[in-house]
Parts: sequence; C-alpha cells; structure tokens
Amino acid sequence: MHDRLMIAGAPLLTSAVVAGIFLYLYRRSGERYLAFWALAWVLWAGRYLLAFAEADASLAAGGTVLAMLAVGRAVFVLWGASSMLGRPFPVWAALALTTDAAYQLALGFATPRGVWWAVPHYAILSVALIAAGLAFARRGAEVGAERFVAAVAFVLFGLLQLAFPFVSDTPPWSTLGQILASTLQTTAALGVLLVYFRRAQLQRDRLVDQLERALSGVLGERLSVCASCKAVKGSDGHWTPIDEFARRSGAPVSHGLCPRCVAEFDRAEGFPPEPSTSSAG
Repeated sequence: MHDRLMIAGAPLLTSAVVAGIFLYLYRRSGERYLAFWALAWVLWAGRYLLAFAEADASLAAGGTVLAMLAVGRAVFVLWGASSMLGRPFPVWAALALTTDAAYQLALGFATPRGVWWAVPHYAILSVALIAAGLAFARRGAEVGAERFVAAVAFVLFGLLQLAFPFVSDTPPWSTLGQILASTLQTTAALGVLLVYFRRAQLQRDRLVDQLERALSGVLGERLSVCASCKAVKGSDGHWTPIDEFARRSGAPVSHGLCPRCVAEFDRAEGFPPEPSTSSAG
C-alpha cells in the first residue's frame, strides 16, 4: 500500500489540481474547451484512484477499466481541442475510439491483458494531446509567446503517452515517467492559466484605452452655448451665432448664458447690474 501511495499519490494530486485549474478557468471564461479538459483530467484522477484499489493493467478487470478511462480521456481532450478551434469532433478519432472501446469491452473482464493491449488507446490519447497542443498554439496569437508554454507541454505529454504502456510497470522508469507526466501536466495547466490572465490584461488595457479616448473627446469637444440666444463661445472667448457655427462644425453642444443675455435678464427682473470686471485700456 505504501508503494502504491508513493506511485499513485503524486499523480493523483497533480490530476486533481489540473482539473481544478481548468474548471476554475471555465467558470471564469465560459469557454467550453476548458470544461472538456477538466473532465479529461477528472478521468486521469480516476485512473490513479484505481491504483489504490489494487487494479493493475495485468489484471483483466483493471485492464478493461483502465482502457476505458484512457479512451474517455482521449475523447475529452480531443473534443476540447475541436471546440477551441470551432470544429466538429474528428470522424477518424470517433471511429478509432469507438473501435478500441468496443474491442476492449468485447474481450470482457475475464481476459488477461498484456502491454500490447494498452498500445492502441494510449496511441490515440497521444495523438489527442498533441492535437490539443497544436490547437492551443494556433489560438490566441495576440497573447504572444505565452501560449507556447502550454502548447509544448501538451505535445511532450502526448509523446510520453506512447512510452507509458512499456514503462508503467518497470522501475525506475515508471517513477521517472510519473515525475515527467506530473511536471508536464502542471506546466500545461499553468500555461493555459497564464494565457487566460494575459488575455484578460490585454482586454482590460484595450477597454481603458477606449475609455480614455472617449473621455478625451468629450472633454475636448464640449462647447458653451447661450441658453437664450444660442450664441456659441469659441476658444478665443468670442460668442458666435449658433447658425453660423453649425455650418462649420457638427460638434456636440452644451448650454449656458452669454453676458448680454445675463444683463437683459437682470434688467427684466429688476436686479442691479453686476460690476464690470473688464479693465479699460
């Protein structure tokens, strides 16, 4: 039990963390491919939970369940990549995965499994992970080189799946493989997280720039217009009839009172005239 805890404990924790990161990003962004990838890593966690139940690829029941978990992971990883690119699920992948799943189930839970029985579904899983990496590299060019962190990790993790059936039961290669798998999974998830926050930062910067431009336009183009005679006060302080001004400019206007209208209003209401602030001379 201690050996299984050492072998499966770290990958189980890694899978749970990666699934949590993808689920968090899905809840923040609503992008479907993240939900598919979260489900894929939930199945990865299930694969290592199975190790605690003493299931092994050499046992019939364990081999069947492990095969179906690998098929499920490939489905969700590839489904996420297709969703990211806005494409339907690949027909070749659907045929290959269906054939492999049907074959594994047809063998039943009583047929012992060897290494070679695991090669087909791990090969398909490898292709799915490599496709996910390439899809992520093509998406979101505006974020720059950050996206290649996740893309390279996905591709390397996919290549590692090809060797997994041959080294999973061969210490110390199995331990090295688990360490590499945990490292690459974590790097891929953190790369996706980095791209998400980088894209959010760029979007925020664009919105701030648009807001500053809008405020600059509003503050720079507002005009003073007399509420009575509709004369417009220019930048030189002179008041121009609005009809003349409107012929030259289509700028938005505001309202106010020019000095002449203020004086007429004061006389009509019987208010004393305001002292003149202009100096002679």
